[in-house]
Amino acid sequence: MGQWWLRVRSVVDSHASVLVIALLVLGLLGGWLTYAAYVDPGTRTVERTVSSWSMTGEYNHSATVTEPNPVVEVGTTQSGRPLYLLSTSPVANGTFTFRYGASDGGQLDVDIVERRVVRSVGTGATEVWRQSEELQTRSQNAVAPGSTVSVPFSIDAPAVKNRTERIATELGNPPGDPQFAIVTTVTVDGTVNGREVQRTESVTLPVTFENGAYRLNATTATQQFQTTETVTVPAQPGPLRSVVGPALLAVALLGLAGLTTRGRALTLTPTEHERLRYGDERETLDEWIHEMTLPDSVYERRTVHAASLGSLVDFAIDTNNSVIQDGNYYVLHDGLLYTYEPPTDTGSRGTNSTLSGDAVATDGEPSAVESVDDT
Repeated sequence: MGQWWLRVRSVVDSHASVLVIALLVLGLLGGWLTYAAYVDPGTRTVERTVSSWSMTGEYNHSATVTEPNPVVEVGTTQSGRPLYLLSTSPVANGTFTFRYGASDGGQLDVDIVERRVVRSVGTGATEVWRQSEELQTRSQNAVAPGSTVSVPFSIDAPAVKNRTERIATELGNPPGDPQFAIVTTVTVDGTVNGREVQRTESVTLPVTFENGAYRLNATTATQQFQTTETVTVPAQPGPLRSVVGPALLAVALLGLAGLTTRGRALTLTPTEHERLRYGDERETLDEWIHEMTLPDSVYERRTVHAASLGSLVDFAIDTNNSVIQDGNYYVLHDGLLYTYEPPTDTGSRGTNSTLSGDAVATDGEPSAVESVDDT
């Protein structure tokens, strides 16, 4: 059995009462954490989505090439491009499409108003002037989720550009940046997910001019709406309670069971105490011990047995001798053979008499020897 296990048993045996108290405290802590995790975890309040719905407005556009050019054949329709040339495709046509989705059904009356808005915006997003003109309207009742309502539009880009510049000139060219856009307003009224709904939303398609071209970015705008309620749900225990708690409880119970059932088995016997002491002394006193092979004639000397390796080393130091290890440990002094026989794994040291540390005189001679063997 290894020295480490003897040391563990010695510590456990020496501090058994402290270990029992520590295991009891550990068990109480583990039990409380386990109870809080699995028996009474408590509750918490959360926001839960009861229903949801959404409104979506989307612009799609295209422009047909109407003017001869060296790049694109007349009559070609270009769809969804962010940039169209004024010289080849001056007119863009498109459609605004509205739809809505609902988690639990609905029925809405939909009114769509489409306007052409020309305005000038100055420093700090200040609107200098605005002109709005209604282009198209569309109304449709009892629209179901997923159904669509569409309104067409048309943009004569050169005419819009000239119109914007003319208004600015007539107003004396005030400071600001002229802007043009298609603005579509959608009003819905009805029932969605069993609740009354009345909302108005606007979606804008800006049109900008850039060196002989005009830009229309395809725009999709979606508004999300949710109905929530506060509910109380069981709290979810974290890893500290759900894992650490049971682990601490198990360790405490197993430790207490081990101390209860195997307490005596952990107690060191006198022989094991001697082996533990010998192991500690051998490690501590290593620098005073020399491994050598002694001649057979040495063993013909009368033998004096030391009670421990430490006593033998102390005697060697006091008499200015060395401790020699040749199986057992020996000190040669004044014609005598002083020896210590280490304990074996079976715990037997033979029939040794003892030479205690106190049996070594300060002048280097042993002051008391309990027995001396004649060889």
